[in-house]
Amino acid sequence: MSKEINLFYHVVLTIEPHEVAIDSLVQMVLSDYLIIRSKTLECKPIKIGIYNHHVHFIISIPPNLNIIEIVNSIKERLVNYLKKHIKDTNYHCAEEFFISTVSPTALEQMTTLPYTKPDFYGDTKLLEEIYDFLKT
Repeated sequence: MSKEINLFYHVVLTIEPHEVAIDSLVQMVLSDYLIIRSKTLECKPIKIGIYNHHVHFIISIPPNLNIIEIVNSIKERLVNYLKKHIKDTNYHCAEEFFISTVSPTALEQMTTLPYTKPDFYGDTKLLEEIYDFLKT
C-alpha cells in the first residue's frame, strides 16, 4: 500500500476595494477564515501572509482534490464570513487569483502558521511580495 502524498500550493488572493487597506481586525478574521475553511475542505493551511490588498497562503491538499475548486470554494464564502464578523464591510475577492506549486525543499524553509505581515512596503511589486513572503 503506497502512502498518499499531499500537494503544496502557494495561493494569492486579491482583496478589494484597493482604496481600503486591510486593517488588523480584517487580517485576524481572514486568517481565521482561511484556517477554518481549509480544514472543512480537507486541506491543511501551512502559512498565511496578509498584506495591504493581497492574501498569500500555502495550503496542503490531498492529490484527489482540485486546487482550482478549493480556491473557488474558499473565495465563494469569504465575503459572507467577513460580513458576519465585521459590520459594514465591503471587502471582496477579485475574480483573478495566483497559484503556484511549492516544492518540499521550499516548504521546509517556511515558518509555522499563523503568519501575518501587518505592514506593507509601499510600492512593492507582487512578484517581489511573493518572494518576500516565501523567504520569511
